[in-house]
This record gives sequence, C-alpha cells and structure tokens, in this order.
Amino acid sequence: MELQPEGTAARSFLNRDAMEDVKDTPGSMAERIHARDWSRSPAGPPGSWPPDIQSLCRIMLRSATPMGLLIGRAGAFIYNDAVRALIGEAYDDVLGQPIVKVFDGVDDFYLPLLDRVFEGKSAVFRDLPFRLFRNGAWETGWFDLEYTPVVDAHGVIHGALVIGNETTGRVQSYQDLRLARDKLDHALDASGIVGAWTIDFATDTMHADDRVARLLNVPPDIARGGAATELFLAGVYPDDLPQVRAALERARTSGVYMCQHRVVGPDGVRWIAASGRAGRLPDGEGAAAFTGVVVDVTSQIETAAALAESEQRFRTYTEALPHIVFSCNTDGRTTYLNRRWYEFSGQPETAETVADWLTCVHPDDQAELLASWRQALASGEPCRSVARHRNGAGAYRWARAVVLPIRDQAGAITSWIGTLTDIHEARLLEAEKETVSHELEHRIRNLFALVQGLISITAREDHTLQSFTGQLRSRLSALHHAHGLVRDGAASPGSGSSSLLWLIRALLEPYASGRNRASVSGDDATAPARAITWLALIFHELATNATKYGAFSTTDGAVTVTSERIGEILRITWKETGAPPTAQADSARNGFGSRLLGMIVEGNLRGAIRRSVEPDGVRVVLELPASAFGQDATSPG
Repeated sequence: MELQPEGTAARSFLNRDAMEDVKDTPGSMAERIHARDWSRSPAGPPGSWPPDIQSLCRIMLRSATPMGLLIGRAGAFIYNDAVRALIGEAYDDVLGQPIVKVFDGVDDFYLPLLDRVFEGKSAVFRDLPFRLFRNGAWETGWFDLEYTPVVDAHGVIHGALVIGNETTGRVQSYQDLRLARDKLDHALDASGIVGAWTIDFATDTMHADDRVARLLNVPPDIARGGAATELFLAGVYPDDLPQVRAALERARTSGVYMCQHRVVGPDGVRWIAASGRAGRLPDGEGAAAFTGVVVDVTSQIETAAALAESEQRFRTYTEALPHIVFSCNTDGRTTYLNRRWYEFSGQPETAETVADWLTCVHPDDQAELLASWRQALASGEPCRSVARHRNGAGAYRWARAVVLPIRDQAGAITSWIGTLTDIHEARLLEAEKETVSHELEHRIRNLFALVQGLISITAREDHTLQSFTGQLRSRLSALHHAHGLVRDGAASPGSGSSSLLWLIRALLEPYASGRNRASVSGDDATAPARAITWLALIFHELATNATKYGAFSTTDGAVTVTSERIGEILRITWKETGAPPTAQADSARNGFGSRLLGMIVEGNLRGAIRRSVEPDGVRVVLELPASAFGQDATSPG
C-alpha cells in the first residue's frame, strides 16, 4: 500500500463519498478522528491503515450500533458515536491509544484477549463489568461484547472489530430482584412463614412451593406441578385431619381459610398455621380457588407449653411456701399474689384486688415503704423493707418484704419477685428485749440511788450505830423482798398474798418502815399472776422516784395510796405530800421511768395514767379495767 503524507491520507480517508454526511456533523467521532494528531498513536495515520481496517472504520462510524476497532497488536482503540454515548466524553483524549490505557485496570483482561484475537479466534462476553468514569464520577457498567478478528484476503490479522451493548440496567434489575428475593427469604425466615400454596376447588388440585412440599412430605417437583389435594392432606397429623377437612369445607363458602394443626414430614411432627383467601368468589357459587401461606409455629407452641409448665411449677412452689409470694412488672404493678396473701389479708381472690396491697399497709409506714420501692424500681437494686400490714381481723402485724429483680440474658429487668414474711412475734420479742435491757440498766442505776436514799433516810431518823444498822438492815431486806416480787412476778406466800393492797404495802415497806409514812387503803382486788409483775414495776417505780426526789426524800414527807372501784374501772390514786420544791420539776421529766409507766399502764394493762403536780406534792392517777382483777375482794383494806 502506497503511503501518503499524513494530512492528505487522513483527508482522503474521510472525504470518500460514504463519509461525507458523517464528516459534516459537528462533534461527531468522524470529525474527531479527522482532527486527531495520529503521530502519537501506535496505529499511525488513518491513511496508512490496511484497507480492511479503513473499510470497517467507515462502516463503524455510520452504524447506530455501538461499535469500535482495536487496530494493530497494541489494540489502538477507535469507536463510533454510539460508543461515545455509552462511555461519555471523558475518553475523547485517549482516542487511538492502546486499549489498556483507555480503561482502568483492564490489563489482565485485554492482553490475553489480544493474544486470542491474533490467533484468529473470536470472543464473546455477557454482562462484562467495566469501571468507567462518566457523569463526573467513577461507576461500574456491564456490557455484552463480541470481539471478531479483522483478517484480510491473505489471512493477515490487522486487529479486531468490537460490537457491544450496555446491559447495566438489566444486570442491576437482576441484582435488585435477587436482593429482593433474599430479603423475602429472610423475611419469611424471620416471620416463620414457610411458603405459599394454592388450591383449585374446581379440579381439587393443590400447588405448593418447595418449602411447603417438604413440610408435607410431598416431592417438590410434584408439588410445583400440582397434584390431588389428598396427596398433600396425607402429610397432616392423623388426629388433626378432621379439623383440616372441616376448615376447607368452610372456606368453600366463606372465602377464608384458617387452621392451626400438626403435620408429619422429614423433620418430624411440626405445628403450622395455614391461612388463605379466595382468589375468586362469584356470587352464590362459593370459592373457586385459594391462595395462602403456611407459618411454622412449632417453636411458639413449644415455648408457650414450656412457659405454661414453668408457670404451673412456679405457682405450685409458691403455694407450698409458708410465706406470701408476689410478682410485679417493670412498672411496679402487682401481677401475682399467692394464696397466703388472701388468707392473711382477707381480701377476695379477684383480679381487681391484686394491686390493692397498699391499703393493708399501716398509714405511718406507707411513705417509707413506697420510697424504698420506687428507689428499687429506678436503680434496679433489690428492695428490702419492714412495715406493718393489716390482717383480715383488722390487726396490724409486722412483716418483712424482700423484692428481687428478674433479668433476661441481656441483663434487662423483665419483672420482680418478692416475699412477705410475718416477723411480728420476733419484732415484739426484740422490743421486749430492748425494754428489758433498758430496764436492767435503769434498775442498776436506781439500786445505788435507792440504797443511798435509804441510808440518808435512816441516818436522819436514828443517831445510834446499833439502831441505824438495824433499821437499815430491815429496809434493805424489805427492798430485797420487793425486788423479788418484780423478778418472780408473784407475791410472797401467806394470807392475802394475791391482794392488790397487800402488794402495794409490801412494795412501800422499805421506804416507810416503822414511820407510818405510807398509807394504803380503799377497795381491794385480786391481783392475777399475769398482772403482778406489771403492778410491782409500777409502784416500785413510783416509790423509787419518791425516794430520789419526792416525798420519801424528806423527813416529813408521806405517800397516800387509795383504791376505788367505779363501775368497770379500778382507780388507784398515788398522792405525795411534803415533797421538796424541786420535786415538781423532777416529776415532769419525760425520762425512761415515765415512759416505762406509760408503756405498762397503757400497753400491758390497757389502762390510763394521769400525772399532775400540786402545791404539796405529786399526784398520779391510774385507771385500770376491773376485768383485769378478781371480783372477790372489794371491801376496804
């Protein structure tokens, strides 16, 4: 082939009659090839290209089909306007350059491909991905490409003709479809839906997908193609088959099918919930066909059964316990109380009263109990409290509540479980022990004060050592006897040993021995054994106070005790005279002795006590129920 100057060859190549309409189109690939400087291209100037390449180039530039040419062993790339519309204008500057320099990262693909082409072999690719820079960004496009060797009459290969078509839309649609199918499969798995089925009542045939077929132990290919309904019903658990047939019959007229039953398949016995609706329901003719889904509910039913068994076991355990057992939700609302609560509170065992526990709490304890419970709900820490609760008889009893949180595997609180234990007797015993401890401490202190007071009184009355010693010994002996009454809770043997007035005289003897400083008179009564200790403590306390800073602490002081029965009340009046001026202030003290008297009279003897200070001394009035004493001793003592 005769070579011509590059410019002449290019013009000659482009000015052929077949190219005139392409050349005159502004911005066309023919114009771009005409204006291109081909000195830097391995293909050389167009005029030097083999005739077969030039001929194909003219065809390519006129074609509306995306076409290109790979020229020479380097694969210099030229293409038509249809290709430029696909790849964009970003590749205009690499027109005529080796194909491996045109597209990003294609060396491993095009170098072997060029080898194949120059061996005279064609190549076809479907949905081949290419990384392209178009629309101002890098993106991946997919293409169908055909590479055909360009061979002249002598069998010389000069390059390859490339015919392509972009399939990005199709590929992405397929990917979207596959993604949608994956999502559907995940959704089906998450929801428990096994698959879909259809029933044609007119032909009594049924179709099902592979999942449903496996569940019913039907070959998948048969299920997809359709088979007699009886074939599918053979997989229904025998005991449940009647209810399935009945549901199908109802569906023929209602247009709705719903049934939960068991099936037997390769995976054993499973529970399913099948539902469907009529695809066509002509008036008066019933359902002609059904489409529905199957949901595997085996795990839900097994879980429900396990929960029911666990709940039954829990209730059995709680009913066997001697304590009150209860549970609450995360809001603190009571959801369960065992029978012990209703036996204790007397409330009816109905749902409306389950949360009515607060009305049984003593009003003075409610605020502290609620504050402790709310703090536990907020912090998630166990709640421990002690409060008084009213029983069915209306009496308040001390009870200890312990409430613990129940957490799931993630550590979140799902509910609370608690117990309420009656500690009333233990609480009273603890209070009594505390009282006894205080009493012992108080008595030890008073013992020294009493002895000192007796010594002082005796010293003021007697001045000889012998009489002082005898008088002091006598009073200490009487004091010992009085303490014996308090300790043993019983009077000394002998006549009148259970007499109230005798008991009072015996208690006052150590403080007024031989001096007539204590007078005891009035209506007598029998002091029962259970009341002797309390009575002894009362008058021992009054006498002790009189000795320390009352009437017995002076030379001329005296005490008068009178007893009077008034209806159902036994009134005992303690009156001191000749007490020192400071006795008024001392008698008004609210010390342990005063609290002890109040606790004994009001708490143990169910009576009342009044204390007043008069110009000549202290007056204490005790009003005790006559029912606490015998009725056989009522004459003045």
